[in-house]
Parts: sequence; C-alpha cells; structure tokens
Amino acid sequence: MLRGFSVGEEVQPSDEPKRINPFSAFDLLLEEISLGTAPPYIYTDLASKLDYASIKRAAEMALKCGNLSAIKGLSKVNPVAVSDVFSCPDAALLVARRLSCGDVQSPVELYVLLRGNLRYKYKQIFKRLAKIAVLKTSLRISGRGPKGPLRRRVPYYPGLMEFDEESMIESFLEKEYISYEDVVGLEPRSQAKFGVLIFDSSGSMTEEKLFNAALSTAVLAYNMRNEDYAVIGFGTRAFTLKKIGEKKNISNVIEEILDISSIGYSNISDALSVGLKELSKIKRRGKSWGVLITDGEWNLGRDPTQLAAKFPTLHVIATPSKGKIAEHGLKTCRKLAKAGKGHFMVVKNFSEIPRLLVKLLLS
Repeated sequence: MLRGFSVGEEVQPSDEPKRINPFSAFDLLLEEISLGTAPPYIYTDLASKLDYASIKRAAEMALKCGNLSAIKGLSKVNPVAVSDVFSCPDAALLVARRLSCGDVQSPVELYVLLRGNLRYKYKQIFKRLAKIAVLKTSLRISGRGPKGPLRRRVPYYPGLMEFDEESMIESFLEKEYISYEDVVGLEPRSQAKFGVLIFDSSGSMTEEKLFNAALSTAVLAYNMRNEDYAVIGFGTRAFTLKKIGEKKNISNVIEEILDISSIGYSNISDALSVGLKELSKIKRRGKSWGVLITDGEWNLGRDPTQLAAKFPTLHVIATPSKGKIAEHGLKTCRKLAKAGKGHFMVVKNFSEIPRLLVKLLLS
C-alpha cells in the first residue's frame, strides 16, 4: 500500500500551479559568463537561440569579465555580434595580456573565428597577435630538440675524438670487458637537407587545424633556417605558400595560412605532384624528403600512391578523423608512407603534429 492512500481511493488532481523555471536562457548565459568556469561549447549551447542584440550584450559582459572562453563560444553562434564588441582597444589589450601570460592558443582561435567580421584595423591587430603566438610556440617547441650538431655512430678509426660512451658501458656490463670491436665512435653528420611540407586544408579548417598548420610551418622554418624548403597546402587543388629557393619571410607565410578558408575536396595527388616539382629544383647534394599531413581521405584526382613512390623519402602524419572513412584514410596514409619509404605516424590530436615534425627533422 502506498503511504497516504488506501486501496480504491481516487487521487484528486492538485490545484497547486506547476512550477516554472524563472530563469531564461539569456539569464543562465549571463550567470555562466560571470562565473567564468565553463568551456566554450556551454556558452554556444546557451546562446544557440538568442538574437543579435542578446548575444552582443552577452559578449560585452564577457569582455568586461575577461572571459575568452565565453567569447569563443558566442562567436560560433553569431560572429558578427561578437566582432562588433571585440573591435575595440580593450579586447586587443585583453588578448595581448593573455598571450604574455602564456595563452598561445586563444589569439589564434579568436582571430580565425572573427577574422571575417572584425573591423580592418582590429583584424590586423588580432592577426599580428595570432602570428606572435605561433612564432612564440614554435621557438619553444624547437628549443626542446637536441642541441649541437647531429652525429652518427661509426666503428672506431684512428683520429676520432668522440665516443658513444653509453654503448661502450652497455657492452662492458654485458661481457665484463671491452674489445676493439666494442669501441663506437661519433662523427658529425652532414645537415644538408631539403624538404617539402604538405598539409591538408580540405573540408572544414577549424581553429585547431589552422593553428597547427601554421605552427608546423614555423617549426619547419626554424629547424631548416640554414637550408631550403617549400610549404604546400591542398584542397581541391594544391597551392604553394613558399617555393624552394624563394626567400620569403616566415611571418608572411604564417599570415597566409591563418587566412586560409575551407577549400572543398581533397586532392592528394595534385599536392604530391607539386611537391615533386619543388624537390626537382634542388641541384645541390643532400638529403631531400617530403612530409604529408592528412587524414588520407582523398576524393579528387588519381590514386596518389604512384606519386608517393617517386619521393626520395615521404613521411606521412595521419590526422584525426571519424567513422569508417577514418579506417580507409589510415590505410591510405600507411600505403603512401610505405610507397614513399618513409615513416607512418598517427596522431590523436592536432597538437601532437609540431613535435612529431621536430623528431622527423632530426631523424
């Protein structure tokens, strides 16, 4: 028996009115902005049905609170309203301060989200801040790599001045003595190298993809500052951002990458063809290679495998994708790396790419 009721007793409807949530979506949005602890998607969800005026008011509050997470979320709903608020000295100062405190991702994300609607003066300011963020991060990443000239292990010969002490200690611990054959020398390895970086700009170019495309290019430029390289992007067609032999300021290349929009289909074969054309310009002796960054889901042009085989070395970094298409893309990436006699690597996050690139450059 239910407490308070007897069997057969009819339950009378209550005259008490239903409780109604007194807070609107706008009120909840303002509350979240003032708290400042939510990720961007929460603000996007709360603002999804609000009009221009409401989102503009919310953006004004977010700017006043210094809540960049809210600004990012609101920008995905109505970038025009947010851009109208963010085209001001206070917004530029806020982003600059965050950058100086080590937040290198926000300047790039905000620029990509708002670049189409910011007033010209502030578009240039935010682009400059985004570029500084990329360069600052690339120097930090590249600075973590091995220092000094590259060396290779060789059998000992008279005149060698350096030895691989770790290898010799291992031999001693294993055999309890060292023979002549256990002495391993180290000699400088030539750093002459020429490379082509090829990145996929097809489909939706998210803030994260653009940031890491720019960052990878900056890392390449830093590590090959005394050598020659080319940078190629591709969508429906390939486009060259820097050619072999071209003296082009890296900051200009980064600016061009930051302004890339979504570019249709994925034509890997055209990109590899352009990459081979750039490598053919090299006349000096040295190690030449290509690095292809893609999800492998090509849908335009011919099978790129034959072109991959023409590279002296082609490394492939497989980027995140979803579903059955991802499985097909991974197979394609692995196939291209095998044909190109290079390394095949898979990343779960785009942020892993720049450091992988450093490893490839030093291998």
